[in-house]
Amino acid sequence: MSLPDLSYLSPAQQAAFLEGPALPPPPGVIPDFDNPSNGNRFSVGIEISCIVVTSVFFTVRLYVSWFVFKKLFLNDVFLILAYGLSIGYYGLVLDSINQVGYLIHQWDVRYKDLFYMIRSFIITPTLYGLSIMFIKTAIVLEWLRIFNPRGTRGFFYWGSCAVLLVNFLFYGSTAFTFNLACRPFERYWNPFIQGTCYYDVFKLDLPAGVINFVVDLMIFLLPHKVIWQLQLSLKKKLGVAAIFAVGLFAIASACCRVIWTVWLLRSDDIIYRVTALGLWVSAEMTCGIIVFCVPSVPKAVASLNSFKIWNSFKSWPRFSESTPKDFNTDPSLSNNSQNSYQKLDGQSSLPLQKLGPVTLTKPCSLTAHKSRSGLDNSSILRTTHVTSRSHDDIDRVTAEDQFNRQHPWAVATDELQEH
Repeated sequence: MSLPDLSYLSPAQQAAFLEGPALPPPPGVIPDFDNPSNGNRFSVGIEISCIVVTSVFFTVRLYVSWFVFKKLFLNDVFLILAYGLSIGYYGLVLDSINQVGYLIHQWDVRYKDLFYMIRSFIITPTLYGLSIMFIKTAIVLEWLRIFNPRGTRGFFYWGSCAVLLVNFLFYGSTAFTFNLACRPFERYWNPFIQGTCYYDVFKLDLPAGVINFVVDLMIFLLPHKVIWQLQLSLKKKLGVAAIFAVGLFAIASACCRVIWTVWLLRSDDIIYRVTALGLWVSAEMTCGIIVFCVPSVPKAVASLNSFKIWNSFKSWPRFSESTPKDFNTDPSLSNNSQNSYQKLDGQSSLPLQKLGPVTLTKPCSLTAHKSRSGLDNSSILRTTHVTSRSHDDIDRVTAEDQFNRQHPWAVATDELQEH
């Protein structure tokens, strides 16, 4: 979409032009500038959800890198850059929703608001292109770190290098292309100044969307080729593949973006189509960050389980653990012998076996000790006095001691009688 050159208009004509509709309405349709139909609530919900989900996975990934592995990798740096750019994109979309609206028809928008939206449409592709370039670079580097042994130069390695090369060349050139189409730069959205636009940047969306879809598909297929060659059971392969299958959402978003781009080129209602395309772009960036961060989720959960405070919560007695032994319904517990020992929690019927005698590999030399002490073999080294009492004796002694403490005169009388 290129705006006509209106620099020849007088200030009064420019003011009147800015208050008119940005697109002639269809026959029988009256423009509504004050309360037009829109999808603002839906769009705000999408953007807020993207911000929350992206921030959660971003935090999980940095937590694992910083607190579990104790270092930041190169792909973590790319993640930080991608996250910052994506937050800038989401913020600019929310500002556009607040200023003009999203999913709104162009004939319900004044020309002065169209200028604002076009400026947003020029800046957001740059943020998207750089963000998606960094996040896809981080993903491929992560795949190389996980699936490619150091020093190996196979199909997976060279395929990943090819994806990295295409990724940098394509998204880097796209960012420059979107920002070099018009001179001066303000001529993109301001038709009242003199300048030149060399090409229509919106016509670049379709080839860019197709290449973006192909790159997403290649990134998705690279790890799955390695996963299905692992020496694992089918169940474990499916589990690992399911973690990396999140990339299907990114592929679906890229595919929908291509479809909406085709519709955009066939329609004059630019604002409605571009805003809908922008929502798919938000979903694609969010899915890209999820794809990179989701392998770190199991490691984060495992590290949280190792915290002492977490273990203290887990060790709190539950009802099933505090049930009295008389109410134990496990029949296997009653079949164990009396000489075996059981766990106190009553949840396991596995007896604890008695330990056998331990043989010292290097026994103590008593003879050497005697010779150093100057003692012969007939000398007594140590005597030990052991007193053994039965339960009856202990009860009787305890009762006598208690009687004597409570009746000291009786003790004195017995002593006098003995004398």
